[in-house]
Amino acid sequence: MSTFELSLSPVFNEIIRAAEVMAQDPQDTTSQQELAQAIAQMAEFSQTLAQTFQQALQVRPKTELSQRIPGQFAQELASLTQVLNNLKGYLKDPNPQILERELPRGRQVLGNMFAIFEEMKREEESFPIFSKSPYIQEIVRIATGVAKNQYKPEVLKERVEWLRDRYLEFKDDFRNLQEIPKENEEVEKLLPIAQQALEQMGQALKEMERFQRGFDKSLLKNGCSRLLQASEVLLAVQERLMKASTAQPAACPHCGTLNPGGAKKCRHCGSKMPQVVGLSTQTMELKENFEPNAQAPSYTYLVRLEGSINSFRRGLLERSDLKREIDFFAGKVAEGRAKFTQLQSQSDRQPEAQTEKGQRAYQMMAQGLNSLESGVAQMRQYFTTEAESDLEKGLELVNAGAEEMIAAQESLLR
Repeated sequence: MSTFELSLSPVFNEIIRAAEVMAQDPQDTTSQQELAQAIAQMAEFSQTLAQTFQQALQVRPKTELSQRIPGQFAQELASLTQVLNNLKGYLKDPNPQILERELPRGRQVLGNMFAIFEEMKREEESFPIFSKSPYIQEIVRIATGVAKNQYKPEVLKERVEWLRDRYLEFKDDFRNLQEIPKENEEVEKLLPIAQQALEQMGQALKEMERFQRGFDKSLLKNGCSRLLQASEVLLAVQERLMKASTAQPAACPHCGTLNPGGAKKCRHCGSKMPQVVGLSTQTMELKENFEPNAQAPSYTYLVRLEGSINSFRRGLLERSDLKREIDFFAGKVAEGRAKFTQLQSQSDRQPEAQTEKGQRAYQMMAQGLNSLESGVAQMRQYFTTEAESDLEKGLELVNAGAEEMIAAQESLLR
């Protein structure tokens, strides 16, 4: 590697160029001044990098990455400071070995720092790792965008109000669930945990609502963190409740006929069976799979796309941001197409693909993907035609495609 090879940072490249000139004539005062100025500018830029990193951390959900990278970044920042100090020493003692050692080291350190930022960006774009609930992760994503001034606060306000309504509905369901006789000790232990998580979710929503008054970004940070923790606890409790809730056959209190566990009416006399917490734990679901009264299931990325289009129609999202969201969704569709193509190429080794049902499912998947791709193309036309009907028709095609893909998957499971 050449001593004067350029780096990923234009600011550090000014140091490299100035050092190369000074190396030819170490006593030239002009080149000395230029190198000193370039080092000072790099020192300022390093502080900007540090501030940007800290601001990004403040609004990020608590993930494994966000807990790991602060130490790594601090270590790289310390190394960069040391490089700059050693380069200042070169101004007093123009030893070529200093440049041969410190310039490659500086390139490597900056490369590591930029790699950390890139890793943060990739995690943000692959948002499902933040929460299993697409609606929770959507709100956290928007809150992060508001904190970075990418979205207007009104966009977040609208989503928080929507989640508040769902939260109140869920609290009512949970209150009814608590009044039902419990079948086993495991269920009795889990319900208080869910109650605590619900209270935490309520506090999170209050903090995010308070942000709208004074625009204190720390409220977004705390609200997002609480919201993610609460949703993960509720989802985990739901899974454990489903395992713990093993409804046993029960006798009808009127005629004595033995009925299957979870039956609502006696299969013999039609009398209402006592309600017991057994398989009825579907009330613990976070109502995340369907919009109220919706006809089609919602995918994580589809939720994000629909929200962006709705915000754009209300004037809460810039045109360039909408284009970015459509391009992001298009990328996910392209990934789906690549996976399906690979699946087709391996179909001769998949037993289910050889059946008539499997062949129908594969055909439905292909039709669904075609509809998704057509929808994306239709939405992209908007940026040429400026006709909102292109967005509307494109979204209809995307929804139809998603519905057909889900139907294909379900048919394979039957």
